[in-house]
Amino acid sequence: MVYFCLIETGGPTASHLEVLDAECAQAATSEARRLMARHASAVMVHVIHGDETVASIPAAIATAGFDGADGSGSGV
Repeated sequence: MVYFCLIETGGPTASHLEVLDAECAQAATSEARRLMARHASAVMVHVIHGDETVASIPAAIATAGFDGADGSGSGV
């Protein structure tokens, strides 16, 4: 079954839905975190598999470490 990522956005921007290229919930969640980091207006990301929400992650948690401040992010 396919995993989907719903990126909720703040303000007037519409939410964004992506199909994830993942074989398991952990890989789907990791990919969803990376996608969310690319959306400046994102406030929450949901990983969906069938009728089940596998994960719901607030933006502050999903993007932690992607700014390079802790040495693990890209620093870009």
